[in-house]
Amino acid sequence: MMIKNLILNVETELRQYLDIAGVIVLIIGNDGKIKYINKKGCQILGYKEEEIIGKNWFSNFISKDEEKKIKEFFKEIISGSIEPFKYFEYCVLTKSKEKRLIAWHNSFLKDKNGKIYATLSSGSDITKHKQALDALRESEGKYRALLRTSPNAIVVIDLDGMVTDASQRFLNLFGTNNLGDFLGKDAFEVLDPKDVKKAKENLRKTLKLGFTENLEYKFIRKDGKSFLGEVNASVIKNIYGKPKGVLATVRDVTKQKSYEKDLKEGCDKLQKAFDGVILAMAKIISTKDPYTSGHQQRVANLARDIAVNMGLSDEGIASVYTASMIHDIGKIFIPSEILSKPCKLNEAEFTIIKTHPKLSYDILEVIDLPWQIADIVLQHHERLNGSGYPAGLRDDEIMLEAKILSVADVVEAIAFHRPYRLALGIEKSIEEIENNKGILYDPEVVNVCVKIISKKGYKFDK
Repeated sequence: MMIKNLILNVETELRQYLDIAGVIVLIIGNDGKIKYINKKGCQILGYKEEEIIGKNWFSNFISKDEEKKIKEFFKEIISGSIEPFKYFEYCVLTKSKEKRLIAWHNSFLKDKNGKIYATLSSGSDITKHKQALDALRESEGKYRALLRTSPNAIVVIDLDGMVTDASQRFLNLFGTNNLGDFLGKDAFEVLDPKDVKKAKENLRKTLKLGFTENLEYKFIRKDGKSFLGEVNASVIKNIYGKPKGVLATVRDVTKQKSYEKDLKEGCDKLQKAFDGVILAMAKIISTKDPYTSGHQQRVANLARDIAVNMGLSDEGIASVYTASMIHDIGKIFIPSEILSKPCKLNEAEFTIIKTHPKLSYDILEVIDLPWQIADIVLQHHERLNGSGYPAGLRDDEIMLEAKILSVADVVEAIAFHRPYRLALGIEKSIEEIENNKGILYDPEVVNVCVKIISKKGYKFDK
């Protein structure tokens, strides 16, 4: 009696253990009928235990398209003609007619005489895992198809810099059609040895930042010829968000860089030609008024320094300097006796002098110069309070570049010698623009100008 109770207790404990197992536990007799199924099995199939026990496993819980095949395997296992499949996958049919893919591990149950009387199986529901795996394979298939047919030269490398995949365009770029020439190889082998260290540093930078772009390296093709390549790289992450490699595009920019070099050389030549034209125009007036040539160069130097310190753009600085170099070009139409008169001009003579901004504008306006050179020159004698000429403009009506030129022009004119007087010195220049700051001259321009010329050792002639 004690032994019988002990057996019952053991059986009860065993059932409890099997009921909390996270897998299906199933016993099928030689007749195909279910002798035991645990709670997990009932849960997956969607039936109560009493609805399952005693039912034929194959005709009730296997889909019709797989029933015959699974039944044949089962008969062979029971007969002992084949070893039980330690791992086997097939679908079961739930109460709601849904197919669930189960991964089975199988074994025999034998009686005391060694005769097989049932199979013992444990099964894990891998339906979602299989679906995810199929989706992943489909995604990888699409990815590889896109990679192969991409018009871009793409290479994929792992965290150690080894090539794991590449597009056909990448292979062609390096003179091969064989992916095997790259798979598992060091990606840095295609680089000029001088660029390898830099490339490895940039790989670490890419893994840290997530991407890098516009990196330039010298690459070596299979035939030994080199080309300049531009690389953009991005990190590839695994399902846990951790980096697992880098996808990089390589673009041959050899011709582009050659074109850029030629274009730059062409632009440099044009700039030199333009500078030469401006210098020639400045020298034209010097043939008539020797004082004007040196004056324009000194004004241009100071005006450029003011523009730089005020934070003007490169174009703004260039426009101020160019306008300053030729701002008195209109004086070529002013009689020499007025320009070189050694005493104060009378009213009529000064009226003639006041026409030179408009005369300069008329000369420059018909030339296709960059920026608003003609307008800057036209306005360089305008003043904030409207007392200037030729148009009597006020405040914001005057271009900033013209305001800079006007201050530089006044400072130089007072500081240096003129036909009608000796040089008054830089102190007088500063006094003039400080006393009329906000009245005649722009306050910010004045402040910057004073700061520049107050520095020890400042030179106008540079």
